[in-house]
Amino acid sequence: MHCFLGYLLWMGLDRKPKLRDYWRTSELYWSNAAKYMSRNRFEIILRLWHFADNELCPPGDRLHKIQVLVDLLNEKFKRIIFPDENLCIDETMVPFRGRLKFRQYVKGKRHKFGIKLFKLCLPGGFTYHVKIYCGSDKIDGMSVATKVVLELMGDCLGKGATLFTDNWYTSVELAENLLARNTHLVGTLRRNRKGLPVEVVSAKLKKGEIIAREKNGIVVLKWKDKRDVLMLTTKHDDTMTEIPGRVENRSKPQAAIDYNKAKGYIDVSDQLSSYSTAVRRSVKWFRKLAVELLTGASIVNAHYLYNKNNPTRPLTFTYDILQDKAKKWIIPAKWILQTILVWPDSNNVWIICANWLIFINIVIIEISHAIFVFINRFDLGVALVALATVTTTFEGLVRFYMIVYKKHQFNAILCKVWKEFWPLSILTTPNQIKDLSKKCYITVMLSIGCYGPAVLCNTVITLTPYLSREQILKSIYPFPWNSTYTYEIIYVWQYFTQWYLLILVNTFDLFVLPLIMVCIVQFMILQDVSQNIFSAKSERQRILLFGKNVSNEDMVKRCLDQQIMLIKICDQLEDIFSFSLLLQFFSSILALCSSSLILVGIILQQVFVFKTNWDQLVA
Repeated sequence: MHCFLGYLLWMGLDRKPKLRDYWRTSELYWSNAAKYMSRNRFEIILRLWHFADNELCPPGDRLHKIQVLVDLLNEKFKRIIFPDENLCIDETMVPFRGRLKFRQYVKGKRHKFGIKLFKLCLPGGFTYHVKIYCGSDKIDGMSVATKVVLELMGDCLGKGATLFTDNWYTSVELAENLLARNTHLVGTLRRNRKGLPVEVVSAKLKKGEIIAREKNGIVVLKWKDKRDVLMLTTKHDDTMTEIPGRVENRSKPQAAIDYNKAKGYIDVSDQLSSYSTAVRRSVKWFRKLAVELLTGASIVNAHYLYNKNNPTRPLTFTYDILQDKAKKWIIPAKWILQTILVWPDSNNVWIICANWLIFINIVIIEISHAIFVFINRFDLGVALVALATVTTTFEGLVRFYMIVYKKHQFNAILCKVWKEFWPLSILTTPNQIKDLSKKCYITVMLSIGCYGPAVLCNTVITLTPYLSREQILKSIYPFPWNSTYTYEIIYVWQYFTQWYLLILVNTFDLFVLPLIMVCIVQFMILQDVSQNIFSAKSERQRILLFGKNVSNEDMVKRCLDQQIMLIKICDQLEDIFSFSLLLQFFSSILALCSSSLILVGIILQQVFVFKTNWDQLVA
């Protein structure tokens, strides 16, 4: 689902007329990101995207399909931040023109038809609590507005907070309820609300004048600016504050100043959400709400937290999230498969050259060691050279066989794991898990069986010259000094580059890739266990993995913990693999250059010797 959510974020940043335009091959529409998931797969996931079981829907519950997600997000929002002293409640609209019982029409909104959301926001636009409006109802004579406010405030009541609302929510009834819970209320007021002082509502004022009345801690004031402004506050009095203007200073009630400042919280949240909204037509209402909450409110909240220590623009932050998801779930998998030439269309010239340079230099290393051992006449060395020749040839043939002839079979194993399972968690049936696990373990054992003998022989042959001090000196510089032997100086260079190459190639070919595959297989097995926790085979899996005395909840927690650990291991192995490939590439170039210069030097030496002998023969 990470890849799917990444696509939703990308679609919000790169708007196109139709959903299928993202997969068009025309030059006007083509995008490189579209190749990581096919159009059919995206549409299938979007069509089957549900958050609750429809068969378990209670009668009359209109929000059953989306309430689980809303509750989860509200819980997460409240867990990561402590609410500020000043809070604001207002509504926002998610555009929807389909048939729905609780679809609303709000004349003053940008999207007049849609689903109304009530949001409790903090300074900076952080959405602390969200509620979906599904129709008007009253509880114990309490108005809808009062009920909505008390439900949204929830944990914030009784902590001395100040709530700012517009005239749809503000009433004397709400102020009394909040004061009883140690919470202040500041907001604009409608003239027809119950319990308002008649002398304030009917007062005729000139511009700049103010009138106020107070009862039981509730202040109702009226102030004349360009028009009459009626407000209710439990925190302020009728004090006027002078503010600077373009021409001259003006006086305003402190309640109006604080209200104008706080009402921007919702506007900031809606504005930031609109920058990268992925809400589209022809999508069911609960999926539209899910997209709005996941790619809108959640992204704005994440930017709010990130912006505290790392100031950045909202769009830049969204791009960073998208690129991070692509880097974590798509690019490394494809890049690793490309480096071993098993991904379809792996035609990168540099990668192909690096792989063949490594293969050529392994052969050159073996030839160099064979020449050295034969010169020193070691019986053990002769046997090792023969064995090394066989194992190195076998290693090269297996590598060539896997790269050229078994490319698609090898790709069918790894590409399925990385491209299908790793980002999307698609493979959940036991047969698929068992079959894929078997194939991956066979591949791991094939790698170890092919490369293991070659690694052992290479290591023994490399360490053979170090059995005595004399051999150490000979291995470092086995030739008598002669200024005419131009290749002798380069021999030391070749010797050390061969050491680097030997260690890097064999270590990472033998351990890193198989270890990555083992981690993937283990991750898949744990995923299968956690998803089939209440099935018939749950008892067998519990005993096999964790023992008898483990509850279902504990087993799920352990599975998730081990999955997180395996993901971290794979991330570290990917970094190691990237670094090793870079070192292999440079060391192979150095070894190839030095080997080529040595061969040129040997040829020149033999030509010089032949010319000298010829001259002596002629003389």
